[in-house]
Amino acid sequence: MIYFYDDSSIAGISNLERVPGPVEKLGQVLEPDQPSDGQSCMSFCSSIVPLEEGGWRLYYSVFEAGLRGIAVAESGDGRHWEKPMLGQLNVAGKDSNRLAVTGLGEGVTRCGQPQVCRTATGAWRMYSGLTTVLSCAMCWRKATTGSSGRWPSSTGR
Repeated sequence: MIYFYDDSSIAGISNLERVPGPVEKLGQVLEPDQPSDGQSCMSFCSSIVPLEEGGWRLYYSVFEAGLRGIAVAESGDGRHWEKPMLGQLNVAGKDSNRLAVTGLGEGVTRCGQPQVCRTATGAWRMYSGLTTVLSCAMCWRKATTGSSGRWPSSTGR
C-alpha cells in the first residue's frame, strides 16, 4: 500500500484506523492517437494542474525515435481528454499539442517527464529532469538562473 502523507504527523493520534478509499479502475484515459504523440505517450512523472476557469491540464511525455517531448491535454472531468493545438510545433506538417521549450542547448532532443506547479507569485514553473523551465501560460523557456534545476517564466517572474 502506498500512502501520500508523512507518518510522523499521525504518529501521536489515537483511535485512528488507516482505511484506503475505494478505487475503481476505469481504464486508459490517454492514448497515442495523433502524430504528435509519436510512438507512445505517458504521464509517468507528469503533472495534472487545475485550470482557473475549471477543468484540468495534463503535461505528459511523448516518445518517438531519438526524441522525447512534452505535450498537453485538457479535460473538464479528468477522464476525457482533448489535445488542443498550440501553434508551437508542427509534427508531420501539421499544428500539434506539443510544447516548444526555448533555450535548450543546440541539438537537445530530449525533454520529458514534466513536473508543473504554480509559484506563490502566480508564475508557472516546470521541472523536467535536471532542467527548470518558466512560463507565462503556455510559452516555456529554459531558466537562465545558473542553477541546473530551475526554469524561469517568460514573463521574468
